[in-house]
Amino acid sequence: MTTVFDSGVQGPATHALVIGVGGYRNARDAAGPHGQAPTGVPADDVHAYRDLAAEFPARASTARSAARFAEWLIGEQADDAIAPLGSVELLMSEPQQQPRFNGVPVDEPAFDAVHAAFSRWYARCDADPGNVAVLFFSGHGVEHADRHILALEDVGSAPLNFFESAINVQHLVRGMQRCAALTQCYYIDACRSTSEAVDELDDIQCRPLLQPARRQVHRDTTIIRSTRAAQAAYGDGDGITLFTTHLLTALDGAAAEQVSGRWEVRQDRLATTLAELLAGDDRAAARGQQPDGGSSGRRSIRRLRHPPRIQFRLGCDPGAALTAADLRLRDPNSGTEQSRPAAAAPWEDTADAAVYEYSASFRSGAFQDAQHALWLWPPPRFVFDLTVGS
Repeated sequence: MTTVFDSGVQGPATHALVIGVGGYRNARDAAGPHGQAPTGVPADDVHAYRDLAAEFPARASTARSAARFAEWLIGEQADDAIAPLGSVELLMSEPQQQPRFNGVPVDEPAFDAVHAAFSRWYARCDADPGNVAVLFFSGHGVEHADRHILALEDVGSAPLNFFESAINVQHLVRGMQRCAALTQCYYIDACRSTSEAVDELDDIQCRPLLQPARRQVHRDTTIIRSTRAAQAAYGDGDGITLFTTHLLTALDGAAAEQVSGRWEVRQDRLATTLAELLAGDDRAAARGQQPDGGSSGRRSIRRLRHPPRIQFRLGCDPGAALTAADLRLRDPNSGTEQSRPAAAAPWEDTADAAVYEYSASFRSGAFQDAQHALWLWPPPRFVFDLTVGS
């Protein structure tokens, strides 16, 4: 089973193909000094085959990230006002176990299963120009001759063509220009590193999922990769990759902007917001992970039901005033407010995105009361010190 959600909605909708490769059957069997290459690998190529297989160790975080993305789609996009979720095709492989989603077994992302799921996804996306086509991939990848290659679960199964069961990202995106869906989003959570074993190959040929047409037509396309060329991608402690964590934060509202008074996420804001979020993540910064990508369109892909929540850290200048300052945030439009009594530490909390009046009052009279207009706006981290006079 790969179709884990099908609403049957008519008209423009979001259709997603989600792939998480956490286990590679041939890598498990062939990696290491005593590994076994598949039958048919020439004797002179066994060593090279093992070196390639060693590039694809098992990773639990990739399957978990795919499952988490599918869960988010079903939970957050199903009733979206712009493009409600129409369907989700999900394929996963996990180290040493049968993958499940909500307790139900799902197919592993070997090439034939991916091709079948891709064909269903393509047909749904192609049914209406207003559709939003979403492809999410989390797994191992390599960069070769400026091409990004994504390894599927059975990579290495063809004895004479190791990467036959893999996806050429550029070829896929070009081919999808044949699809009628005007809005297309590709979220690629995979390494783009290379190695001596990969560099030894003259050309990497992957089985195509579809054939690009000679005549190219414009689609509003967003392609965001989790790393730049020659970089690796990483998971974090809870088993979800850094890229997926921040992608969902961006989609939840960090990448939102107001469009005619409504909070919406547009294609072009996603890439820049992800770059900001990863730049502010000490784990990603320490490893040098930076996303790469952009968008050729500005279409809205979702509308938030509520304003995004903004995390803030507010203080006073000079800092000594904090111990005597009663702090308040007030939204003059709605009249809602929140406050904090005097304390030594800065005020850290969250609030709905809005333009606020931020004020500090001093019952002791040690400092002058002060007020400042404050835009709490995405991305969701705001630091500000209000200047007060003595």
